[in-house]
Amino acid sequence: QDIYYRDSEVLLISFHQDGRTLYPGTGAIHEIGEDDGKGFTVNLPFVPGSGNESYMYAFDKIVPPLIEQFSPELIIYQSGVDTHHSDPLANILLTYPTYSYLAKRIKRLSETTCNKLLILFGGGYNSRASVYSYYNVICGLLDKRDIIIEPDIKDRKIDITKERVEVLRELLVRYWDV
Repeated sequence: QDIYYRDSEVLLISFHQDGRTLYPGTGAIHEIGEDDGKGFTVNLPFVPGSGNESYMYAFDKIVPPLIEQFSPELIIYQSGVDTHHSDPLANILLTYPTYSYLAKRIKRLSETTCNKLLILFGGGYNSRASVYSYYNVICGLLDKRDIIIEPDIKDRKIDITKERVEVLRELLVRYWDV
């Protein structure tokens, strides 16, 4: 995030595990940019154990209004999959269908704003889970229903996520209509 921290030409939105619990320790919710870039860095750190409901809720509340108001020329979507529940690095509990959901949503946002979308894959330290997660991202982009399914994991952190989304909205309301 440092490279764009003072830049209003790039809107950086990052969903990640809370930096107090995972390397590199950055991406706190109050880190929203400086100078001309204030409000253009958006961090939503999830507590360990957050799951599908948290990610989908946060995405739907934060990402569409920001992207629509920013009117990007290009959307770059870094689809990291170390958020899968079986990944040995992070402690986020996403299941395969959520990757398809998020990819569909970002594709729709791209179609209604700039019609240019670059997908980057990253993260993921469980080979099988990474491949299945990436497969579902691609299915979401192509509007395919043949996604890999697995049982949902109850998201016991959704209330914390909702509180954090509200804190983030309060931080951003000076810069965006969220």
